[in-house]
Amino acid sequence: EKSQQNNITRSKGSQYGYFSILPDGGLGQFVDSGVTVGPGRIGFESEHYYADEITGTHFIKLKRQDGNLGAAAVLAGMINPSTAAGMSSEGIDYEKEIKQIIYPTTWNFLYRGRHFTPPGVSNTWLPWPMAQSIHHGGWQASDAFSGVNNIGYTQHDLGIRLPDGSFVPQVYGNTYFTDLNEWFVTINDDDIIEGNERIELSLYQPKSMLYLGGANMNVGFALGRRSAFLTTIDNDFNHGILRLTDSEFYIDESKRSITIHLERVKGSNGQVSVELHARDILESELSGSGYAKAMGASLDSDYQPRIIDVTFEPEETFKSVSININNDTFREDDEAFIVELKSPKGGAEIGGPFANSQAKVIIVDDDYDAGVLTLVKGEYTIDEGQDVLEIPVRRIGGTQGLVEVNYSIERISESEENEYEGFAGTLTWSNKDAGDKIIEFEVPDNDLVDEDQLYRIVISNPVGPQSKTPRLSISQTTITVVNDDRYGQIAFASADYYVTENGGEFVVSVNRTGGLTGEVSVEYEVVDGTAKNGEDFLASAGTLNFGPGQPSATFVVPVLNENEAIDQNETVVLKLTNAQPRIDLVRRAVLGTPNIAVLNIIDDEINNVPPGTIDTSFNQSAATDDFIDAVVIQKDGKFIIGGEFKNVNGLVRSRLARLNPDGEIDGSYNLGTGFDGPVRVIKIAEDGKAMVAGYFKSFNGRSRNGIARLNGDGILDETFNPGGGADNPINDLVLQEDGKIIIVGEFSTFNGINRVRIARLLPNGELDETFNAGIGPDATVNSVDILINGRVVVGGDFKTFNLQMMPGVAVLESNGGLVESFAAHDGFNGSVKKVVAQSDLKVVVGGLFTQYQNEGVNRIVRLNPDGSRDDSFSIGTGANAGVYEVVIQPDGKILLGGNFNEFNGLNKNGIVRLKRDGSVDPTINFGSGANGSVLAIALRSDYKLILGGGFTEFNNEPREHIVQIHGGIIRTPGRLQFNFPRYFVNEKGTNATVQVIRTGGLIGDIGVNFKTVDDDRLGSADEGLDYVAVNKELTFPEGEAIQNVAIDILDDIEIENDELVGLILSEFTENTEGLQSEAELLISSDDSSIGFGSPLYTVTEGQD
Repeated sequence: EKSQQNNITRSKGSQYGYFSILPDGGLGQFVDSGVTVGPGRIGFESEHYYADEITGTHFIKLKRQDGNLGAAAVLAGMINPSTAAGMSSEGIDYEKEIKQIIYPTTWNFLYRGRHFTPPGVSNTWLPWPMAQSIHHGGWQASDAFSGVNNIGYTQHDLGIRLPDGSFVPQVYGNTYFTDLNEWFVTINDDDIIEGNERIELSLYQPKSMLYLGGANMNVGFALGRRSAFLTTIDNDFNHGILRLTDSEFYIDESKRSITIHLERVKGSNGQVSVELHARDILESELSGSGYAKAMGASLDSDYQPRIIDVTFEPEETFKSVSININNDTFREDDEAFIVELKSPKGGAEIGGPFANSQAKVIIVDDDYDAGVLTLVKGEYTIDEGQDVLEIPVRRIGGTQGLVEVNYSIERISESEENEYEGFAGTLTWSNKDAGDKIIEFEVPDNDLVDEDQLYRIVISNPVGPQSKTPRLSISQTTITVVNDDRYGQIAFASADYYVTENGGEFVVSVNRTGGLTGEVSVEYEVVDGTAKNGEDFLASAGTLNFGPGQPSATFVVPVLNENEAIDQNETVVLKLTNAQPRIDLVRRAVLGTPNIAVLNIIDDEINNVPPGTIDTSFNQSAATDDFIDAVVIQKDGKFIIGGEFKNVNGLVRSRLARLNPDGEIDGSYNLGTGFDGPVRVIKIAEDGKAMVAGYFKSFNGRSRNGIARLNGDGILDETFNPGGGADNPINDLVLQEDGKIIIVGEFSTFNGINRVRIARLLPNGELDETFNAGIGPDATVNSVDILINGRVVVGGDFKTFNLQMMPGVAVLESNGGLVESFAAHDGFNGSVKKVVAQSDLKVVVGGLFTQYQNEGVNRIVRLNPDGSRDDSFSIGTGANAGVYEVVIQPDGKILLGGNFNEFNGLNKNGIVRLKRDGSVDPTINFGSGANGSVLAIALRSDYKLILGGGFTEFNNEPREHIVQIHGGIIRTPGRLQFNFPRYFVNEKGTNATVQVIRTGGLIGDIGVNFKTVDDDRLGSADEGLDYVAVNKELTFPEGEAIQNVAIDILDDIEIENDELVGLILSEFTENTEGLQSEAELLISSDDSSIGFGSPLYTVTEGQD
C-alpha cells in the first residue's frame, strides 16, 4: 500500500512536496514545503526536571528535532537506582516503568471530507482523499510528528518556490495531537523528611519506523540528549512561608524606584519561588486610606506595573526587588498602589497566620518648595531589650528655608505593670538641609511576661518660611515592642527513663525551656503502668516549683525490690499537668513534650548483670587497630565509631565505621575508601545523616577539608558542600535545632573567609555570616556545646577571646558575641578538653587543668551560669590525670572518661560515674576499668555504655579499643575476692602486686584481712628467705573497687625450682565474701649453675 512515488518525491533533495498536474495530464511545477528533512533525533528537552513530591505524576518533555522522516520510537525508563547521595529509591519514591515513546506519522490523522484548491486552478474545490500522497504527492505517509511531545505537531505548509527563491504557501498544514509520545513518571509521596531526591531518566534503543514495501528502512535515526534527572522536591521539609516584610512601603517620588523586601520564615529548605505583582489599587482597597490612587496603566503613569518571579535558593531567607517610580511636577496627594504575592512554587506557602502577602506602596509627593516632612515608615517592630530605636524623619522635595516640626511619643496600649511617661521634642532643618533627622526611642525593657506594647510617634505643626510651609506626609508611626520574656515550656527531659529494680530510687528531671521569666509551677503524678504501687514503687503526686531563671527541677520515685512470683521488667507512668501561671493565651506557662514519660524498672533477677561489667551479648571480637575518638548511637541502635583506626573487626574501615547493635560490622554502610585522616567528632542529625569532623582532607577521594556529611547509607551527602572547608583541623561540632552547625578547632579560615577557630555553617555547608565571633580565641578550641537558652559555650587552650581575658572557657550569644555576664576571670590554668551544658544552664568542664580562678579543681569542675564555680559540686581531690569525655545521663549522673587511674583517692581506671553533687557514684562498679585512655562514651537508652579509646583491656579482659558494658544501678556492698587464682613474679622483682577486687555493688565501707602463708606443698616459698610476709587489714571505702597489696620478694643465689606463696583472705565484713578467697603467688627462680652436660664424651679418630 506504500507508493513508490513516496520514495520518488523524497529523493528530490529529500524535500516535501509534489509535482502539480497540467491540463494535459503531465507533471507541472514541483510544489514543496521549502524544507529539507532527515529522520532527526529524539532526546530530553532538558537535563533537569523538577516536581513536587505531592504531584503524583510528572510529565517529561521530550523533543524530536532536526527532521521527521518517518515514524520513530525510543525506549524510556529509569536507570537502576544508585547509592549516590540524594537518589530516589525504586518502589519507594517512584514507580519504575519502561515505556516505548512513539512519534507516529501524521498519515492516520488525515481525514476525508476536507477540500482544497489545487495550485494553478481557480474556482475548484476538490475532495482531499486519505491517500493524497499516492495520487497527488504532498504530505507523505512518511511525514511524522516532531517537536516537543506535549504541543502537538503542525504539518509544513505546501506551496510554490518562485524564481526569486521566495516561498508562496498553497496549502496550509494541520495541527494534530497524539498520546503515543507522552511520558508520565509516577512519584510516591511520603511523610519522611529526606530532602530533595533525584530520579535518573534514560532514553535508549532508538528505532526508525519508515517502511518501504513492508521493509523498515534504516534511515539513521538517532538519540538526542539521552539522560536527564527528575528532582522530586520533598514536601515534608519546612520550605517556608514567603511574605512581604512590611504592610506599607514608602518612597519619595524623586527616588525613581522603590525596593520591596521579601522574607522567608518558618523554614528555608529547598529552592522556592513566588510571583510579585505590582498593580493599581482597587477602590475598595483605597477607601479610608487617605491616599490617592497611583496610576500604572496610563500615559502619565506614577509607577511601572510588573509581574516579577522571585526565587529563593536553599537556605536563602531574604530577597529584594525594585519597581520603577515615575516622578512628575504636579502638586498632588500622596498616592498608593498594591504589591502582592501570588503562585508560590517549590513547597513554599504565602498564607496562614504568619503570612503577609499584600502591601501598599505609598508614593510621597515632593513638589513643594520647602519640602515634604515625613516619617519613613508607618510601623516599626523591635524586641524589648534593645537599647534605642532610631526613627528617621525625612525632608524630601524642596529644601528652601529653615523648617521645623514637632514630635511626640506616647504609649497607646494599656499596661498595669509598666508605667511610661511620654516624650516630645522638635526637629529642625536649616536652609538647603535635606538630611534625615532622628527621633530616638528608648526601648522599654522589663523582666515581666506581659503583652506586646504599642507606642505611637506623631509629627505635627510644621513651620517654614512665609508662604513656604512644608507639607506633612506620613505624620505618625506605631512601634510594637515585642515582649521577649516567657514563662517557658515545661516537659520531661526524656520520654523514657530506666532504673534497675534494686536501684532504690530514681531522680526524674523536668526541664523548662523557651523562657525563664518569673515563677512557674507544674503538677506531677506517678502512677501504675505494669508496675504496681506498693509492690514495685511508691506512687506520689506533687507540685514542682521553678523560681525566676530556674531551668530544671526534679522529683524522686522510690523503687521497691520485692520478691515477685514472676520476674519481669515493669513500667511506671509519669505525668505532668496544669502548668501555671495561665493569665491568657500569650502570658502562660505551657506544657511541652514529652509531658508523659515512662520509667522502666529493669528486673534484677532476669537481668542479673552488675552495672559496670562487660556485656557478653556484645560481639566479643569487636576491635580496632588504633584509637577510637568518637562513638555515637543512632535511633535504630546501630552506632558509628570514628578515630585513627584503619581496620575494624578485621575489615578495612578507614577512620569511620558503623556497627550493628551487637557490635558486628554493618556491611550496608558504604564508605568507600573512607577518610584520609583521623575523625574527632560525629553527630547524628534528626534525618539520620552523620556530620563528621576531624583532621582529614578528603572522604572517598572527594575533597572535604575537616568536615563532611554522610547519608544514612554512608555515601557522601553532596547537598552539604563546605567548599574549601577549614584550613586546619576541626576538633568538635554541635548541631542546632534549625540544622545549622557550630564548629570549633584550630582553623583560621573557612572556605576562604576569616573565621578564627569558631564558625557556624548553614545546613548546606555554606558559612553562616550572621554568626561572627570577631577576633575570636587566641588559641585552639577543643569543645563546644549549646545551652538550653540558645547560648554557646566553648572550651580550649585559649587565654583570651575577642581580646578579653577568658582563660579556657567562654560563653557566646547566638550571634557569636561574648556574653558579658559570664566572667571567667583568671579561668583555667590548663587545657579544657570538654564542655557540656546541663539543663539548668550550668556547665560541666573537663580537661588537664588543676585550678579554676586560682582554686584547686583537678581536671573537672562545674560552673554556674555567671562563670563562678558551683560549690555544690564537690569532687574532693578529683582526677589525677586528664578528663577527655563528659556525658550527662538523663538522671543527672555524670560519666567521665580519660587517662586517669584515681578519682578522689579511689582507684578508677579511665572511667568513673559521679552523682549530681560531684561525688563518686557507688551504685556502679567498673572493676579494674581500662588499661588505657577512655576517649568516647555513648549512652544507650537502657543505660548500657559503649566505650572507645586507647585501651586494650577492660576489667582485665582483652578489649581492643571498644567495649560495651552494663549501666544501671546496684545498691549492695559487694563482695571481696582475688581476681586471679595465681599471680606471678620473677625472683629478681623487688615486689609482687596482688589485686583484691570488690565485685557487685560499692555501697558502704567494707573490709577483709589479707595474709601470706607458706604453702605446705612441695616447692613452697619460705618466709624470710623468698619473701616478706604480709598480714594486714584491707579497707574498701564506699566507691572503692580495688586494693593492691605489695609483697616484697627476696632474691637469693640458691639454685631452686619455682616456689609458691599462699594468699588468704579472711575476716570479711559480714556477707561480703566472694568466690575466690584463696590464691597463690608463684615466684620464678632466676638462679642457674654451670657444669658439663654429660659425664662421658666420645669422638672417632680422624675427625677434625
